Amino acid sequence: MMETRLGLIPTDCERPERLKFAWPLILLPDLFSTARHLAVARGYFASLGWEVYTPDLRAAAKQLDAALSPAESQAILDAERHLHDQTRAAMEAARQQFEASLPAARRAQIDARMAARKGNEQNGSRHEWKPDAGRALLEVALDFGRPPHRFGAPGGQPPGPQ
Repeated sequence: MMETRLGLIPTDCERPERLKFAWPLILLPDLFSTARHLAVARGYFASLGWEVYTPDLRAAAKQLDAALSPAESQAILDAERHLHDQTRAAMEAARQQFEASLPAARRAQIDARMAARKGNEQNGSRHEWKPDAGRALLEVALDFGRPPHRFGAPGGQPPGPQ
């Protein structure tokens, strides 16, 4: 394994002894894993003949966050909080509309489950959201060019051919 960069993003690279495929594989870590977690998969694919890259998106987000001025960071965090609040409101409205269409017995079951969930949140079992302007900016950059996929897509319609 060797460390390299894809643009500005620090990346781990594994090259096979004999390259068998023309295009490399890029394994993207997600919310619950890092580039280090993908080391076994990277090694396996390299043993098959692939050149494999695993970018460290968390390190790239930290670099972005460090490069931002406090005012820029705050502006990005304010925009992200606003989007988060709008999404939360849309989800809550959809949930209420859905629950209104349910029979009373089923609504009572959902209410009991929601009350239990709120009790757990008050006991500190819910993961607290920690804002990070670098991560928010990287998510927007990596999402560039893809069709909208969040609540509130233009025209209220799901993305795709109409």
